[in-house]
Amino acid sequence: MRRVLILVVFSVLYVSLPFISFAEGSKPPELVSFGYGDLLKIRESIRSGKGIYIESYNKLLASADQLLGKIPQKVTDGDMPPTGDAHDFFAIGKFSWPNPATADGMPYVRRDGAHNKEAFGDRYDLTRFQKTVNDINTLSLAWFYTQEEKYADKAKDLLNVWFVDTATRMNPNMNCASSLPGVYNGMSVGIIFSVILIEMVDHVKLLGLSKSWDTVSDEKLKKWFSDYLDWLNNSELGKQERAATNNHGTWYAAQAAAYYIYTGEKDKARALFTLSKTQVAGQVEKDGSMPRELKRVEAFHYFIYGLKAFVVLSRSMAILGEDLSAYRTEDGRGLYLSFEFIIPYILGDKKWNHGGTVNLSEKGLFPAMLWGYSRYQSPGMLKVLQHLTPAFTTSAGIDKLYVYRNAE
Repeated sequence: MRRVLILVVFSVLYVSLPFISFAEGSKPPELVSFGYGDLLKIRESIRSGKGIYIESYNKLLASADQLLGKIPQKVTDGDMPPTGDAHDFFAIGKFSWPNPATADGMPYVRRDGAHNKEAFGDRYDLTRFQKTVNDINTLSLAWFYTQEEKYADKAKDLLNVWFVDTATRMNPNMNCASSLPGVYNGMSVGIIFSVILIEMVDHVKLLGLSKSWDTVSDEKLKKWFSDYLDWLNNSELGKQERAATNNHGTWYAAQAAAYYIYTGEKDKARALFTLSKTQVAGQVEKDGSMPRELKRVEAFHYFIYGLKAFVVLSRSMAILGEDLSAYRTEDGRGLYLSFEFIIPYILGDKKWNHGGTVNLSEKGLFPAMLWGYSRYQSPGMLKVLQHLTPAFTTSAGIDKLYVYRNAE
């Protein structure tokens, strides 16, 4: 039964489906986080009234229906950013804590692996931002599966309030992200917060097939992303993140590539292939380990998060005709080795001697290994997929319609 479910899931997720036909003069949207053909197969299964997605579909619609009357959240809510501009995104770092050595808690200190609940509270924009993006994704999917414009129209409303309307929109920068009060207004690592926009842009591309998401709205949103790309390229924080030699550098390249694809600047996206290869060469060791992730307090989480970044970046490069999955350094290092490195730890054949624990329900684990198997056909990766199926079906996958909706 487990093998059958693996094959069912594999047939739906992360597989190219070139045989799908589209209306004359149209072409499928180029999605970075997941495959359009995959979504069509899920929709076909739902419409048949059979299969493994009906319960998930009902949950999705229940969530989307609750959002229809929801008042959009705004970046201008909460505390004033240190810049004095209410439209700037403002959030302290998740690991930022009041200083225990001072009466007023200033300056804040950083504690790796220890999440401060304050960072997720109403004073700051992180939770508002994440909820808004997740709501846009939910509504876009609800439209895609039902073709009911009420969902697309509400998604458009949320997009306009957060990204377009000059009275409420977020400025296209992360100057005050991951603030360490009393030390930095913001840090380059805060750019990681905008990774969730990669997946949101894919959902916007789905909305582009609806009647509600018009060309004018799309051009305005593309302008926001074009301005954000300018900031990523030219700001000091953006330059620092681009130079990072861990998952932050990979996610920087993944973001830039995905946004360039959305704005139609594919030549600029393709130019990132060199940076992509540099990220592989700078992070992957001969044994496949990624030391900068393994030294973290939550090492397993960050190793998988790093793999996920490479998966998303590879998918972008594939759209552009470049194959990052096949890249090898002169001494033979490549992404394949990192997938192989983690296999014995997932299967329990090797003891995990790094920070944190091996969590089979880790966000992104199953889809990353599924992508890896689709590229490399490794027997070990197939064993991992078979091993992970129970955790996948009960925690991270079927109840969300597809496992790759796990952006952080």
